[in-house]
Amino acid sequence: MENKDNQEIDFGVVFTQIKGFINSCITGFFKMIKFCFKNSIKIVVVFFIGAVLGYLLDKNSKSYKQQIVVTPNINSVDYLYKRIELLNALLKEKDTIFLYQKGFRDIKKIQKIEIEPIIDIYKFVKSYQEQNSNFDMIKLMAEDGDLNKIIKDEITSKNYSFHEICFGTSKKFKEENLVKPIIDFLNDSKYFNSILTQERININDKINQNDSIIKQIDAVLKSFNTNQNKSTSMVYYNENTQLNEIINTKNKFIEEKGFLKKEYINLDKIIKDVSFNLNIKDNTGTSGKMMFIMPIVFVLLFFGFIGIIKSYKKYTN
Repeated sequence: MENKDNQEIDFGVVFTQIKGFINSCITGFFKMIKFCFKNSIKIVVVFFIGAVLGYLLDKNSKSYKQQIVVTPNINSVDYLYKRIELLNALLKEKDTIFLYQKGFRDIKKIQKIEIEPIIDIYKFVKSYQEQNSNFDMIKLMAEDGDLNKIIKDEITSKNYSFHEICFGTSKKFKEENLVKPIIDFLNDSKYFNSILTQERININDKINQNDSIIKQIDAVLKSFNTNQNKSTSMVYYNENTQLNEIINTKNKFIEEKGFLKKEYINLDKIIKDVSFNLNIKDNTGTSGKMMFIMPIVFVLLFFGFIGIIKSYKKYTN
């Protein structure tokens, strides 16, 4: 019986406390409404001041995003990422003399530079299939693990064709004062430039060799047509088969020649700049939203200030 009485007393105390808390919340709510009606003009003025100040901050805020898309040639992906790390270190140390010599201006206006791959898994898989290398291993990894993680994995992602260099600036930049210095800095390597030069020579030789082979095939086809016109109109099956093989071989050399010409154009730089978007207004975070944030902050500060004054008067009395 005593345990039951104690439990009833405990529950009664709890309900009384809950009831008191609810009543205090309701009282506080109505006091707040009364206070807002009483100080409505002051609240409106504070809100308006905050809105004006926020508008001026948004108008005068200078925060821009810069984006440069590049493609690394001759297996220079790791070199590209290390070069970006070095550039960040130089910017952090504010090595103005060295960076000025490299063509950079207003380095204090440039924020941390980041680089990430542009994920194109379909092109990546296609290139692996064409090269017949490690594609089965990729499929096996996808079966045993999370495909999403494999796609975004650092080792896998560096094999994508295109990479995006992103960073913020506190002023607008022209192409010659931003993109050109960065691309020149990334391509400043004697070792890779020597390999690039030799690679272009090799491709040019291959194109010339293909031209020579195509001319030889044309000569063979011409002589075949001449001999056929001199002979009877009867065409043998084995001659047709040989002719088809010759034509297919010629088409393959023509396709390869077209591919090599595109490669030759792309290989004018170690790190080839593909496209860029400059001076994009940055509206991430609080940037561009101060007109909405500042009025709320000012009103809350006003309530806090009034509360502090009332508490001070209460305790001093």
